[in-house]
Amino acid sequence: MGKITLSRRGAVRLAVFLLAAAAVMGGFIHTAHLREARLRRQITAGYSRAFSELTDCVEGMRTSLMKGLCCSTPEMMCRVCAEVSSEADGARMLLGMLPFSGGELERTAGFVTRVGDYCDYIARRSAAGYACGDEEYDNLLALSDAADALSGELIAADYTLALGEGSVMLEEGAAASADDLLPPGLFSGVQKTESDLPDVPELMYDGPFSRHVEGKTPLLIAGAEEISEERAIDIAAKYSGLSPGLFSVTGQREGTLPVWVVEGCSGGLVSFDITRTGGAVLTWDSARSMGQAVLSADEAAKIAAKYLERMGFSSMRETYHEIRDAEAIICFIYEQEGVKIYPDLVKVAVALDSGAISGMEARGYIMNHTGRALPSPSVTAEAAREKVSPRLIILSEALAVIPTEGKNEVLCYEYLCEDGQGGRCAVYINAETGAEQEIQLLIETENGTLAV
Repeated sequence: MGKITLSRRGAVRLAVFLLAAAAVMGGFIHTAHLREARLRRQITAGYSRAFSELTDCVEGMRTSLMKGLCCSTPEMMCRVCAEVSSEADGARMLLGMLPFSGGELERTAGFVTRVGDYCDYIARRSAAGYACGDEEYDNLLALSDAADALSGELIAADYTLALGEGSVMLEEGAAASADDLLPPGLFSGVQKTESDLPDVPELMYDGPFSRHVEGKTPLLIAGAEEISEERAIDIAAKYSGLSPGLFSVTGQREGTLPVWVVEGCSGGLVSFDITRTGGAVLTWDSARSMGQAVLSADEAAKIAAKYLERMGFSSMRETYHEIRDAEAIICFIYEQEGVKIYPDLVKVAVALDSGAISGMEARGYIMNHTGRALPSPSVTAEAAREKVSPRLIILSEALAVIPTEGKNEVLCYEYLCEDGQGGRCAVYINAETGAEQEIQLLIETENGTLAV
């Protein structure tokens, strides 16, 4: 056979072909690496999200277990234990989404399962009318303490995960297993908590007030006419104390409450959402920078109360507050004939460096405020007081209207209580039926009070 030779032109063509093939192959390899890196990021993000939701579920279990300690009737106990069971179901599902190689959360999974089963048992007994005794309350207390410790460790681990401490370098070419895609040592704190978890007693058994309901008619502005853009600008000027010339309508939004978006600038962006029907201020806020706080929360509350009165909100009563950096958020509710009307909620922000009003949110008030024909209680205050758990110390009492799970309202006796261990709660007894209607835990911190 003769020797095969290439012309110069053929050699050039071959070289070009080989270079092109190498480039294409390199592109495939680069694309494959990018796809792998993207997949690894997605997997890690999924684990992070599942762990964060697990933390929320365990915290929800803890909160509902604490509410159970304040229950005095089978009806309320049934409801609260159903909440615990629901959170436990969610936690079990999320635990199944996390990759374990050494059973890092094996005892946690067992704990969550047994808590859910036990609360199912209590809920069924309560639904049948059986009241809990000391043994059940002691068990709920032990479970609450354990859930509190576990929640704290999960929150700390979740915070570490959010910071990305110890996470793998996702752009490296080395292959990573599912376990490698979680930050190393993530569960070390949880393992310590697991070793301290008390056992659920061996028993023979089988087995969110500023609610907003989408689609509800906004009562405050029902039947009102639509306002013009010019009128919206005048309203923004009135509420902010600034000149109308600083504002313009920059858009509009639809939804349950269609609004004009009004914006201006005065030391920072000032933005309003004003309902197109009726011209009610849904929200407004100022983005100016703030200095060091010099006012107390009580001083801020007085400033906020005077502001609401000037803006036409009458008979408003302060409830809780929260401090955020150098700003105080004061919550007000409407009061009618001495009765607290919790659905009619307005929040006012006060800058603690100057005392200036820096924002407001009035969705609850717009959705719910109307003239009410309040019924007379069918149950006496004395009879209602007897429905409060004897484990609680009553600090004060009042009549209050609170929202139900749906779109309705109910008149209740409100009892602010202490549990004997420094914890506080609000117990609501239905003024018509005498049943426990609601329990709110009052979590007091240096920055204010949170009702859960």
